[in-house]
Formats: sequence, C-alpha cells, structure tokens
Amino acid sequence: MRSLILTTLLTLLTFTTPTLAFEGKGQLRTRWYEGDHADLGCLTETGRWTGNEEKCGVFVAVPAENHQFNLSSPAGDCYVSGATFQCDDGEEAFQFGEWPASWPNGIPGTPVLRWGQYGLMASNERNAPGVADTPQAVHLISYNEPGKRIWLTWKGLE
Repeated sequence: MRSLILTTLLTLLTFTTPTLAFEGKGQLRTRWYEGDHADLGCLTETGRWTGNEEKCGVFVAVPAENHQFNLSSPAGDCYVSGATFQCDDGEEAFQFGEWPASWPNGIPGTPVLRWGQYGLMASNERNAPGVADTPQAVHLISYNEPGKRIWLTWKGLE
C-alpha cells in the first residue's frame, strides 16, 4: 500500500510540476507583441537585436529556484542594466522567468521571457533591424518608443 501511495504521489508531482521552456541551449527570438506575433529576428550573443540569422547568439538557460532561470552566452552572463538587456561580464546573471499564460498580451502557447513583472521590450529605432543593419539594443519598454515592441521567446537548439 505504501508503495502505491508513493508511486501515485510521484506521478502527480511529475504531471503537475511545470517545466521551463527556457532550458538548455537556444536562441532568443524577437516576436512582435501584436497582430500575428511575427518573428522579427533574434538577439546576438551580447543581447542586441538583429535581423541577420548568421548573427544569432546561442544562449544557455540554467534552471534556478522558484521556476526561474539564469541566461548566459559566450559573451557572458545576461542581465538587465538600467532597463537595457545585455550579456557580458559586466554584472552577475539575473534570474529570469516565463511570462505566465494568464498575464495579458502574451503570445498564446509561446513562452515569453520576463524579468520580475516586466517582459515587453523595445528599441529606440522606428523599425526592426534588417539583415544588413547594425544590431540594436533592446530595453524594457517605457511606452515612449517609436519602434516595434517585442517579446523575447525561446527557440531550443537541443
């Protein structure tokens, strides 16, 4: 009987413990926050937005406590400085989380990166960067930016 109870509890824990989509190796994809949530490119290994697929960085997401995770790239740990997202050896890695599906404006069925209660990003440029454009810095939105507002999503590479 005791074995049956333990097996049942382990089964319930397995099915009820949420897993993180941001885990292992992957890319941070930039998705428009409105309309069709079009894929607008990716982040470079330093955390800048590019439309050039050859410049997409490879990130590593390592689970932390409380359903959060740390991000790093070959450039260093990822964090938010002021409001700007970046990855380098400048600061210790922040713990990020996933934007809950129950929160407004997310992308249905697509995990979105968040930092604390914030997740929506933007650049100061009017348009998304094209293939030949210089990568742009992205920051947590202030709602004064003229350009497209984006979510950061995960594309696993493993």
